[in-house]
This record gives sequence, C-alpha cells and structure tokens, in this order.
Amino acid sequence: LKGRAGQEEQEEADFCSALTNVFQDIATALEQNNDLLTTAFGGIKAVTRAALELHKECDVHGSAIIRRFAEFRNLKRLANDINRKGSSNNELPDPRAVESYLEELLMICQRSEEYSNFLLDKMTDEATGKIATGKIAMANSFKTGTFNLSVQELIGYYITMEEYYMNENVRKAVSIDELVEGALTSSMVDDVFYILQKCARRTVGASSVQCVCAGLNNVNHILSSEFMQALGGRLRSASVQKLVVGLGAPSQSASSASLNRAPGLEFAAALNGV
Repeated sequence: LKGRAGQEEQEEADFCSALTNVFQDIATALEQNNDLLTTAFGGIKAVTRAALELHKECDVHGSAIIRRFAEFRNLKRLANDINRKGSSNNELPDPRAVESYLEELLMICQRSEEYSNFLLDKMTDEATGKIATGKIAMANSFKTGTFNLSVQELIGYYITMEEYYMNENVRKAVSIDELVEGALTSSMVDDVFYILQKCARRTVGASSVQCVCAGLNNVNHILSSEFMQALGGRLRSASVQKLVVGLGAPSQSASSASLNRAPGLEFAAALNGV
C-alpha cells in the first residue's frame, strides 16, 4: 500500500483486507498465548496488559491503512463537497459513485468494531463481567487511541455520505413519481420506502451506535418532512371533485395511459400514499 501505484492499482487496493490481516495477527497472538498469560503471569491483568501492548501495533499500522484509504478515496474532499452543496458553482458527486464508497466504509467500520469488541472482551473478567480492577484507565486509553480516533473520523465520513445518498435518491424518486397500472399508490411510495429501508439496513450493518442513531434520525426526518410534503403536494394538486368525476370518466375502451392520467386516479393514489 505504501508503494507509488498507478491509478488502476489504487482503485484495486483492498484496504479492508489489509486492515483485517492486522486484526487477525493481534487476535491470533492473544488466543495462542491466552492460557499461558492466565496461568503464569497474573490472570486477566496479564491478558489486559498483553492486549494493550499488541494494540499499539494497530495504532501504528491500522491507523496508517485507514489514513491511506481516506487519501486514495479523497473522502475529505468528497465530504466537504457534500457539506457545501448549497453554495454556488459547487458540483455535487454522483450518488451512484458515493454508494461504492459507502460499501467500503461500511466494511471497514464493521471490522473495526468487531476488533474493538474482541479486545474489550479480553479485558473483561469472566467472573465479574467487568474490566479488570486497576485496568479501567488502560481500557479507556485504548478507546481514545490513535486507531479508534481514525475510525471515528471514518464514521463521520460515512454518516455524511449516507445522508447525502439517502436525500438525493429520495428527491429523485419524488421527481419521477408516476402512476403504476394496477397499483394502489404511485411509484414514489414504493421507491422512497425501498431507498430508506436499504439505507437503514446498511447503517445497522455498520455495528456502530453512532451510525445507527444518525441514520435512523435521517430516515425519520425524511419521512416527516420531505416525503409528507411531497404527498401533500399531490393531494393539493387534485380535489375530491376530481376524485368523483375522474373515477367515473374512463370508458371500458380507455387505454392504460389515459387511465394513468385520470385526475381521479391521481388523487386516489396520493390519498392511499398518505
């Protein structure tokens, strides 16, 4: 990863696998020597000390991998572009391109959370279910170390990009809303809920409380504001009179296109969406 690679090699770099290898080496060293540490060097206190010493390697190499990943993917610039989306002359990124970054960010955050939980479990006394006495400060230093701060930075990028992806795709679904033959609601309803469900499930998969809270809050905000406003706009564009007259207007020979344009059906679909 440190070599001067071309653009094609950069795109093929597997940062998640590189980071996973660091985690596996540390986990293997702890597991293979767990019995020796427990019986000959002081039990849980020795295991905690060994875990923290091994984690220093992750602070060095794991942080370097994450930093390299952020540089290769230009995550800081991408997040800044999204945050400045209201300014003039600012070209917004393609949501489809953002999604590819989201999947990679998700995997790295997920593996990092699993690794952190593994180390904290090793520092926990099985008899009491608590961090070993006298080692709480050491465990806290692990949580605030270089590697975990790097992961928190990635989580911030993930939250920003996930929110952008969610908002842009919901707006797109609203803008291309149309009646679907045989459906009780317009296309917007199914499309919006598909997008929000997809994003919510991905957010939960990050295994981060911070990601889950931010993601679900944004889902709730979209449903209670933009989506409800879009449905209200559909209702205001029609009336109950159009519902009554429109439903009786099409004849037996009317085409599906004319049915989709019937004002009564438009009003009924909007009302079903609410």
